[in-house]
Amino acid sequence: MGNILVVDDEPYIRFFLERLLTRDGHEVTAAPDGTAALALLGQAFDVALLDINLGRGPSGIDVLEAIASQYPQTMVILLTGQATLETAVAALRRGAYDYLFKPCLADEIRQTVRQALAKKQEKQLELIGQLEQNMLATLREMRTGAGPTPTAAAEGAAVAPPKLVIDVERHVALYDNHPLHLTPIEFTILSHLAEQSPHIVTAQQLVNLIHSYHTDAVEASNIIRSHIYRLRQKLREVGTAETILHTVRGVGYAVHL
Repeated sequence: MGNILVVDDEPYIRFFLERLLTRDGHEVTAAPDGTAALALLGQAFDVALLDINLGRGPSGIDVLEAIASQYPQTMVILLTGQATLETAVAALRRGAYDYLFKPCLADEIRQTVRQALAKKQEKQLELIGQLEQNMLATLREMRTGAGPTPTAAAEGAAVAPPKLVIDVERHVALYDNHPLHLTPIEFTILSHLAEQSPHIVTAQQLVNLIHSYHTDAVEASNIIRSHIYRLRQKLREVGTAETILHTVRGVGYAVHL
Protein backbone atom coordinates (compact mmCIF):
# COMPACT_ATOMS: atom_id res chain seq x y z
CA MET A 1 0.00 0.00 0.00
CA GLY A 2 1.16 3.51 -0.65
CA ASN A 3 1.17 7.08 0.66
CA ILE A 4 -0.82 9.01 -1.94
CA LEU A 5 -1.43 12.72 -2.55
CA VAL A 6 -4.71 13.67 -4.28
CA VAL A 7 -5.10 17.21 -5.65
CA ASP A 8 -8.36 18.28 -7.31
CA ASP A 9 -10.39 21.47 -6.99
CA GLU A 10 -13.71 19.67 -7.58
CA PRO A 11 -14.91 18.46 -4.15
CA TYR A 12 -16.89 15.48 -5.39
CA ILE A 13 -13.97 14.16 -7.49
CA ARG A 14 -11.53 14.73 -4.62
CA PHE A 15 -13.87 12.88 -2.23
CA PHE A 16 -14.34 10.05 -4.74
CA LEU A 17 -10.58 9.56 -5.19
CA GLU A 18 -9.86 9.83 -1.48
CA ARG A 19 -12.56 7.30 -0.57
CA LEU A 20 -11.65 4.90 -3.40
CA LEU A 21 -7.97 4.77 -2.55
CA THR A 22 -8.52 4.69 1.22
CA ARG A 23 -10.81 1.67 0.81
CA ASP A 24 -7.96 -0.03 -1.09
CA GLY A 25 -5.75 0.41 1.97
CA HIS A 26 -3.70 3.44 0.90
CA GLU A 27 -2.91 6.39 3.13
CA VAL A 28 -4.42 9.37 1.32
CA THR A 29 -3.79 13.09 1.78
CA ALA A 30 -6.08 15.42 -0.19
CA ALA A 31 -5.62 19.05 -1.24
CA PRO A 32 -8.22 21.34 -2.90
CA ASP A 33 -5.79 23.48 -4.92
CA GLY A 34 -2.19 23.98 -5.99
CA THR A 35 -1.29 26.23 -3.07
CA ALA A 36 -2.41 23.65 -0.52
CA ALA A 37 -0.63 20.89 -2.46
CA LEU A 38 2.69 22.79 -2.50
CA ALA A 39 2.37 23.34 1.25
CA LEU A 40 2.20 19.55 1.73
CA LEU A 41 5.51 18.91 -0.03
CA GLY A 42 7.43 18.88 3.21
CA GLN A 43 6.85 15.13 3.04
CA ALA A 44 7.41 12.63 0.25
CA PHE A 45 4.56 10.71 -1.35
CA ASP A 46 4.75 7.43 -3.22
CA VAL A 47 2.15 8.53 -5.78
CA ALA A 48 0.46 11.85 -6.56
CA LEU A 49 -2.78 12.22 -8.55
CA LEU A 50 -2.97 15.78 -9.84
CA ASP A 51 -5.71 17.53 -11.74
CA ILE A 52 -4.09 19.76 -14.38
CA ASN A 53 -6.63 22.58 -14.07
CA LEU A 54 -6.85 23.69 -10.45
CA GLY A 55 -8.57 27.03 -10.91
CA ARG A 56 -6.79 30.06 -9.53
CA GLY A 57 -3.24 29.75 -8.23
CA PRO A 58 -0.62 27.11 -9.09
CA SER A 59 -1.71 24.58 -11.71
CA GLY A 60 -1.28 20.82 -11.65
CA ILE A 61 1.75 21.26 -13.92
CA ASP A 62 3.29 23.65 -11.36
CA VAL A 63 2.79 21.05 -8.62
CA LEU A 64 4.19 18.33 -10.91
CA GLU A 65 7.38 20.32 -11.52
CA ALA A 66 7.80 20.99 -7.79
CA ILE A 67 7.42 17.29 -7.00
CA ALA A 68 9.81 16.30 -9.80
CA SER A 69 12.40 18.72 -8.45
CA GLN A 70 12.13 17.76 -4.77
CA TYR A 71 11.03 14.11 -4.91
CA PRO A 72 11.97 12.55 -8.26
CA GLN A 73 11.00 9.09 -6.95
CA THR A 74 7.34 10.12 -6.55
CA MET A 75 5.18 8.71 -9.35
CA VAL A 76 2.89 11.46 -10.63
CA ILE A 77 -0.36 10.68 -12.45
CA LEU A 78 -2.06 13.67 -14.07
CA LEU A 79 -5.82 13.91 -14.48
CA THR A 80 -7.19 15.99 -17.34
CA GLY A 81 -10.49 16.71 -18.98
CA GLN A 82 -8.66 17.93 -22.08
CA ALA A 83 -8.41 14.66 -24.00
CA THR A 84 -5.74 15.66 -26.51
CA LEU A 85 -2.39 14.25 -27.52
CA GLU A 86 -0.78 17.62 -26.82
CA THR A 87 -1.97 17.52 -23.20
CA ALA A 88 -0.64 14.01 -22.73
CA VAL A 89 2.74 14.84 -24.27
CA ALA A 90 3.04 18.00 -22.16
CA ALA A 91 2.48 15.92 -19.02
CA LEU A 92 5.15 13.39 -19.94
CA ARG A 93 7.61 16.13 -20.89
CA ARG A 94 7.47 17.45 -17.36
CA GLY A 95 8.16 14.10 -15.73
CA ALA A 96 4.70 12.59 -15.17
CA TYR A 97 4.53 8.80 -14.92
CA ASP A 98 1.14 8.61 -16.61
CA TYR A 99 -2.04 10.57 -17.35
CA LEU A 100 -5.74 9.75 -17.20
CA PHE A 101 -8.56 11.43 -19.04
CA LYS A 102 -11.64 12.45 -17.04
CA PRO A 103 -14.06 10.94 -16.29
CA CYS A 104 -11.93 8.11 -14.90
CA LEU A 105 -13.30 4.69 -14.08
CA ALA A 106 -12.55 3.32 -10.61
CA ASP A 107 -10.82 0.22 -12.00
CA GLU A 108 -8.68 2.35 -14.30
CA ILE A 109 -7.52 4.49 -11.37
CA ARG A 110 -6.79 1.43 -9.23
CA GLN A 111 -4.79 -0.24 -11.98
CA THR A 112 -2.74 2.87 -12.76
CA VAL A 113 -1.95 3.44 -9.09
CA ARG A 114 -0.92 -0.23 -8.68
CA GLN A 115 1.37 0.03 -11.70
CA ALA A 116 2.90 3.27 -10.39
CA LEU A 117 3.62 1.71 -6.99
CA ALA A 118 5.13 -1.37 -8.65
CA LYS A 119 7.38 0.84 -10.77
CA LYS A 120 8.50 2.80 -7.71
CA GLN A 121 9.29 -0.42 -5.84
CA GLU A 122 11.25 -1.70 -8.82
CA LYS A 123 13.37 1.46 -8.81
CA GLN A 124 13.95 1.16 -5.06
CA LEU A 125 15.09 -2.46 -5.40
CA GLU A 126 17.50 -1.44 -8.16
CA LEU A 127 18.91 1.28 -5.90
CA ILE A 128 19.30 -1.11 -2.97
CA GLY A 129 21.07 -3.60 -5.22
CA GLN A 130 23.48 -0.93 -6.43
CA LEU A 131 24.22 0.22 -2.88
CA GLU A 132 24.92 -3.38 -1.86
CA GLN A 133 27.34 -3.79 -4.78
CA ASN A 134 29.12 -0.57 -3.84
CA MET A 135 29.39 -1.71 -0.21
CA LEU A 136 30.81 -5.10 -1.20
CA ALA A 137 33.35 -3.42 -3.47
CA THR A 138 34.43 -1.15 -0.62
CA LEU A 139 34.80 -4.12 1.76
CA ARG A 140 36.94 -5.99 -0.80
CA GLU A 141 39.20 -2.95 -1.14
CA MET A 142 39.56 -2.69 2.65
CA ARG A 143 40.43 -6.39 2.98
CA THR A 144 43.07 -6.27 0.27
CA GLY A 145 44.40 -2.91 1.41
CA ALA A 146 44.11 -1.59 -2.12
CA GLY A 147 42.32 1.59 -3.02
CA PRO A 148 40.25 2.09 -6.14
CA THR A 149 42.19 2.50 -9.36
CA PRO A 150 42.15 5.98 -10.94
CA THR A 151 39.91 4.75 -13.75
CA ALA A 152 37.49 2.77 -11.60
CA ALA A 153 33.84 3.81 -11.59
CA ALA A 154 30.80 2.24 -9.96
CA GLU A 155 28.78 0.06 -12.30
CA GLY A 156 25.90 2.08 -13.70
CA ALA A 157 27.70 5.40 -13.16
CA ALA A 158 28.78 7.68 -15.98
CA VAL A 159 31.71 10.00 -15.30
CA ALA A 160 32.03 13.09 -17.48
CA PRO A 161 34.58 15.90 -16.88
CA PRO A 162 36.71 15.61 -13.71
CA LYS A 163 34.36 17.85 -11.74
CA LEU A 164 31.12 16.40 -13.13
CA VAL A 165 29.93 13.04 -11.81
CA ILE A 166 26.65 11.43 -12.85
CA ASP A 167 25.39 8.33 -11.04
CA VAL A 168 22.56 6.94 -13.15
CA GLU A 169 21.48 4.27 -10.68
CA ARG A 170 21.10 6.63 -7.75
CA HIS A 171 19.87 9.53 -9.87
CA VAL A 172 22.60 11.79 -8.47
CA ALA A 173 24.53 14.49 -10.35
CA LEU A 174 27.40 16.41 -8.76
CA TYR A 175 29.56 19.25 -10.00
CA ASP A 176 32.68 19.90 -7.93
CA ASN A 177 30.98 17.90 -5.13
CA HIS A 178 27.94 20.22 -5.20
CA PRO A 179 24.61 18.49 -5.92
CA LEU A 180 22.74 19.50 -9.05
CA HIS A 181 19.02 19.58 -8.29
CA LEU A 182 17.76 18.33 -11.63
CA THR A 183 14.32 17.29 -12.77
CA PRO A 184 14.11 13.75 -14.22
CA ILE A 185 14.14 15.16 -17.76
CA GLU A 186 17.14 17.42 -17.08
CA PHE A 187 19.00 14.50 -15.49
CA THR A 188 18.29 12.28 -18.51
CA ILE A 189 19.50 14.94 -20.95
CA LEU A 190 22.71 15.68 -19.04
CA SER A 191 23.61 12.02 -18.46
CA HIS A 192 22.99 11.16 -22.13
CA LEU A 193 25.06 14.10 -23.39
CA ALA A 194 27.87 13.13 -20.99
CA GLU A 195 27.74 9.54 -22.19
CA GLN A 196 27.86 10.61 -25.85
CA SER A 197 30.60 13.24 -25.35
CA PRO A 198 32.27 14.60 -27.40
CA HIS A 199 29.66 13.77 -30.03
CA ILE A 200 26.80 16.15 -30.78
CA VAL A 201 23.26 14.98 -30.00
CA THR A 202 20.39 16.53 -31.93
CA ALA A 203 17.22 17.88 -30.35
CA GLN A 204 15.23 15.23 -32.21
CA GLN A 205 17.35 12.47 -30.67
CA LEU A 206 16.81 13.94 -27.21
CA VAL A 207 13.03 14.11 -27.69
CA ASN A 208 13.01 10.50 -28.82
CA LEU A 209 15.12 9.53 -25.79
CA ILE A 210 12.87 11.33 -23.29
CA HIS A 211 9.41 10.81 -24.75
CA SER A 212 9.89 7.87 -27.14
CA TYR A 213 8.38 9.59 -30.14
CA HIS A 214 9.70 11.24 -33.28
CA THR A 215 9.10 14.84 -34.28
CA ASP A 216 10.46 17.38 -36.74
CA ALA A 217 13.51 19.52 -36.03
CA VAL A 218 11.57 22.70 -35.24
CA GLU A 219 9.21 21.11 -32.71
CA ALA A 220 12.09 19.16 -31.15
CA SER A 221 14.10 22.35 -30.72
CA ASN A 222 11.14 24.07 -29.05
CA ILE A 223 10.68 21.13 -26.67
CA ILE A 224 14.33 20.84 -25.64
CA ARG A 225 15.35 24.50 -25.54
CA SER A 226 13.83 25.30 -22.16
CA HIS A 227 15.39 22.19 -20.56
CA ILE A 228 18.84 23.15 -21.89
CA TYR A 229 18.40 26.70 -20.57
CA ARG A 230 17.53 25.46 -17.06
CA LEU A 231 20.41 22.98 -17.14
CA ARG A 232 22.86 25.80 -17.89
CA GLN A 233 21.41 27.93 -15.10
CA LYS A 234 21.80 25.10 -12.57
CA LEU A 235 25.36 24.41 -13.68
CA ARG A 236 26.24 28.08 -13.22
CA GLU A 237 24.65 28.08 -9.77
CA VAL A 238 27.18 25.51 -8.54
CA GLY A 239 30.16 27.45 -9.81
CA THR A 240 30.99 26.59 -13.40
CA ALA A 241 33.07 29.46 -14.72
CA GLU A 242 32.15 28.34 -18.21
CA THR A 243 29.22 26.08 -18.88
CA ILE A 244 30.25 22.59 -19.98
CA LEU A 245 27.04 22.35 -21.97
CA HIS A 246 27.38 23.69 -25.51
CA THR A 247 24.93 24.44 -28.29
CA VAL A 248 26.09 23.75 -31.82
CA ARG A 249 23.83 26.08 -33.79
CA GLY A 250 21.63 24.26 -36.27
CA VAL A 251 22.97 20.85 -35.21
CA GLY A 252 22.38 20.03 -31.54
CA TYR A 253 24.03 19.92 -28.11
CA ALA A 254 27.19 18.49 -26.60
CA VAL A 255 28.97 18.18 -23.27
CA HIS A 256 32.69 18.87 -23.66
CA LEU A 257 34.87 16.48 -21.69
